[in-house]
Amino acid sequence: MEINHPVLNDNSEWENAAKRKVPAKGKFKVVELDYFDYTDCDYGDYSTLEEAQAIRDKLVGGTPQSPHSLVKYFIYDVNGNFIE
Repeated sequence: MEINHPVLNDNSEWENAAKRKVPAKGKFKVVELDYFDYTDCDYGDYSTLEEAQAIRDKLVGGTPQSPHSLVKYFIYDVNGNFIE
C-alpha cells in the first residue's frame, strides 16, 4: 500500500479528508510517521474507524500532540487515503 504522507501545514489536505466520506467499516491502518528521517511504520489493520482511533489515542498517550513533535500518528483507509 502506498501512503501519501500529509503535509501538516497544508489546510487543503485536512479539508479534503474531512469532505471525503469515511467508510464506517473496512480496513484502517494507524501509521506512525517520523518527520526526522521520514520513515513510517504501521500498527496493523482495524475493521472500524473507532478501533483505529483507540489505538492511535493509546500511542499518543491521551494527550494532545505538540505541533512541533517529529513523530505523528495518522489513520489511513485500505486504499491509502488519508483519513485523519
